[in-house]
Amino acid sequence: MARLVERGLTRYISLSESECELDPARAQVHPICSLQMEYSPWSRDPEGGNIQACREFNMGFMAYSPLGRGFFAGAVHGQSDLSEAGTVTRAFNPAISNRTCNCCSKFEAVAREKGVTPAQLTLAWLMAQGNDIIPIPSNKTRNHLEENIKAADIKLSNEDLARLNEILRPRPWPDRAAGICIGSIFSRFRTFKSFKKFKIV
Repeated sequence: MARLVERGLTRYISLSESECELDPARAQVHPICSLQMEYSPWSRDPEGGNIQACREFNMGFMAYSPLGRGFFAGAVHGQSDLSEAGTVTRAFNPAISNRTCNCCSKFEAVAREKGVTPAQLTLAWLMAQGNDIIPIPSNKTRNHLEENIKAADIKLSNEDLARLNEILRPRPWPDRAAGICIGSIFSRFRTFKSFKKFKIV
């Protein structure tokens, strides 16, 4: 890739889903522009070292699936909304799905108080994590694009962030899968199709 830059065939080199310990070695070969990983209010794996590594090497961080695959876009209000075919529903027992929807409801309540959409509040929360955090939400329609752009004008206070972090704080689930929260599940299983192979035992 460095040779491609030297030949003028590409301008920058970015990484996707790279482990944080790999970035220093790669940066020695050629500067890395940015790292892309899934990052949302409940998919927080990048906080375990990836974001820190980006800052150490002056790299940007691009957060894909910033709306939690639809959960923070106001698309989920009950277990029946989890999947059209019920694939995801089978992966959640009632205790988990109820707690998930309760979390979304509290988050949406904060959005209503501020007069913004859940998606806008989510993007604002991400951008509040640092100027180097760049959410890359889907913009399939012009309305979505305009809605997402307005998130840049939302300013969250420290009190706002503390309140949201309390709502989103990972908690163990009441079963033998204790310690697994919804965010870690989404981090391990990147697409809804993957849930077909996942069972809580």
